[in-house]
Amino acid sequence: MNLKSKLIFPSLTLLLTSLTFLLTSLTFSVRAQAPLQIPYQGVARDAQGAALQNQNITLLLAIEDISGTELFSETHNTTTNQFGLFNVKIGSVSAMPSNLWSNGVRFLHVKMDPTGGSVFTDLGTTQFLSVPYALYAETSNTPGPQGPAGANGIDGTNGQNGVQGPQGLQGIQGEVGPQGPAGMNGMDGQDGAQGPQGVAGANGLNGQDGAQGPQGTQGIQGEVGPQGPIGSTGAAGATGATGLQGPIGLTGATGPQGPQGPIGLTGATGATGAAG
Repeated sequence: MNLKSKLIFPSLTLLLTSLTFLLTSLTFSVRAQAPLQIPYQGVARDAQGAALQNQNITLLLAIEDISGTELFSETHNTTTNQFGLFNVKIGSVSAMPSNLWSNGVRFLHVKMDPTGGSVFTDLGTTQFLSVPYALYAETSNTPGPQGPAGANGIDGTNGQNGVQGPQGLQGIQGEVGPQGPAGMNGMDGQDGAQGPQGVAGANGLNGQDGAQGPQGTQGIQGEVGPQGPIGSTGAAGATGATGLQGPIGLTGATGPQGPQGPIGLTGATGATGAAG
C-alpha cells in the first residue's frame, strides 16, 4: 500500500516583534516502509513580509492532544533557502510512538528561534486533519471492536422436495464359475535311516583303597591316689527335757437322746435241732 496526500493550509501570518512566520503548506507522505515521517514545509518572513533568506533557524515541533498535553516533540536546526523556504521531517530526529494516532484529534504546536538558538517564540497551534492518522493505520494490527450483530434475516421458504426418480433395474447376476480341480495331496516323506549307535565308553577304573594307618599306642594309666583319713565321729547331742503335760479338758455335757430307730425285721426261724 502506498498512500500520499498533501494538505495545504490557508496562508497564516503570525506577527512577531522582529519577523513574520508564514506557514504556506504542510505535506504528509505515508509509505509502507519505515521510517515513518511527516514532511513539514514552511516559509519564514519578517514583519514586512520579506522572506528570511539563507538564515539558520531552530524549530520546536510538538504534537499535542485536544487538552494541550504534549504527546511528542523534537527540535530541528535547519536553514532557509533564497525564498525563505525550509523543509524538515517530523519524526526524523526521534521515533514517533506507534500509538500516537490511535485515538482523538491531534494538533501541531510550532515554536521557533529565528537566530538558530534555543529562545523560542510560540507561533501557535494547527490541527492535523485526517491524513496523518494513516500512520497509525499502517502500523496497527489491533482490530477494532466488533460491531453489534445485525438482525436475523427472515428464513427463506423451504423448497419443495424433488420427485424421487424411478429405481433402476437390477443387473443380471453373473454365472457361477466352475470349481477348480482339487490339488493333489503331497506325498509323505520317507523316514531317514537311523544312524549307527556310538561305541560305549570304557568304564573307569576303581581306585585302590588306601593303606590303613598304624594304631596309636595306649597311654599309661595313672596311679591310684592314697585314700584320705576318716574323720572322727562327732559327740551325741544332749536329750532335751520332756515338756509339761497340758491340763485335761472339761467333760462336755451329755447330748440329748436320739429318737428310737425302727423295729428291725423278724429273723428267719432257725433249723430244728437233731433228736437226742
